Amino acid sequence: MSEKGQEPDIKKPTVVVIGIILKKTRGGHTRFIEGLLDARIPFRLVHFNTARPPKDRSSSKRPGYGELLDAGIKRALLGAGITIYHALSFPLFLIKEASGKSPTGPVRIAHFVGTTFWPFWEYALYALMLKLARAKTIYHWHASFDDFWTRSPKIGRFFIWLVLRGIDLNLVLSKTDYQAMQKVVRKDRVTILPNGISPEFLGSVSKDKRLILAKQEPTPSPAGETGDRPITFLFMGGRDPIRKGLVDLLRALNLIYPSTDDGATARVGRVLGPEGQIRLERARFVVSGGGNVDLALAEAPPGEKAKGHISYLGYLTPEETVREYLLADVLVLPSYEEGLPYGILEAMGAGQAIVSTPVGGIPDVVEEGKNGFLVSPGDYTSLAQRLLDLVDSPKLLSQIGQNNRRKIEEEYFEPALFDRLGTYYQNLLEKN
Repeated sequence: MSEKGQEPDIKKPTVVVIGIILKKTRGGHTRFIEGLLDARIPFRLVHFNTARPPKDRSSSKRPGYGELLDAGIKRALLGAGITIYHALSFPLFLIKEASGKSPTGPVRIAHFVGTTFWPFWEYALYALMLKLARAKTIYHWHASFDDFWTRSPKIGRFFIWLVLRGIDLNLVLSKTDYQAMQKVVRKDRVTILPNGISPEFLGSVSKDKRLILAKQEPTPSPAGETGDRPITFLFMGGRDPIRKGLVDLLRALNLIYPSTDDGATARVGRVLGPEGQIRLERARFVVSGGGNVDLALAEAPPGEKAKGHISYLGYLTPEETVREYLLADVLVLPSYEEGLPYGILEAMGAGQAIVSTPVGGIPDVVEEGKNGFLVSPGDYTSLAQRLLDLVDSPKLLSQIGQNNRRKIEEEYFEPALFDRLGTYYQNLLEKN
């Protein structure tokens, strides 16, 4: 339980932000919560951390109830024990906030930075406690509600509906989830609030800094400045590289760089000219991610020719992440399930082209052919074709990079989105 940002002010209503902060993996939940706690909005923001140790051995391509045992019985028991601890700690936290020890009185609003399946039911218990405390509740869906709803059995949908009846406002990341949720809750209880990128991050990946780094690093290629430099493709797997499509990327690379002598691109129906072939032979594929990378390598081992083009970096620090964004031209994220990944927004802010899949909020951000390309999850042949298209079109890369940077600045600027969130908080209080 923590509090950040501005000094406490007796006039500021208290909002508790409930969700995960994990410093090691820094996933989407962590980035959003850290940004929100530092936001300049007229509320006192405190945090209740529901984090559990990250699952370094998960092979699931989509979230579900079966994930509980996916990382082993020991990890499942540890997670269950931590969840029980959280459930016992939360009412004590609310009592402390209401007892006069808080400078601004009891919690007025609870903002769940939530997900689906098992964590949803943990948060449902907290939502019940908060209703007893007469606090307003917001559920911020950072995973696909549409996927959760359609894959739940009828009895599960009934209880989901029952929980959502008590939620005052649902925030979703995509148009798909907005349409799905309107079938379940009242229309005035759901709205879209996408993730955003901070001005600090945009400053760290400016074009000037890309060019400076390019002079320091003669080999890698800064986005939009390919020239005779190798084109660099970046895969950001975080703690779930399998769910984010690493197996499909490896299979695509085996098609692009076959170990046999049947032609480097003939197997995917794409023929490059002489210059394209040279760029293909010099291309780099950088893979970052957690402990599941070896599982992906076991499922789709790269051939001898593909191996020479792939680098593995493991988990990245924030500083290392910025560096890789500066050096890359294309982000490749062929995910099976997403909300609205920060990796895509950050890569766009850094001026990269995007190759991804039409899941979650990605189609809201990536327009086919304009600022990237979308392929169906699991279609590694089409993925290989799109990668070759970009290898063969350095001018297209430059144009896409400019479009993406502009789009992030105009539509996904984090301070503006937090201002909107502050308005939602105020509207809920006025409904009291």
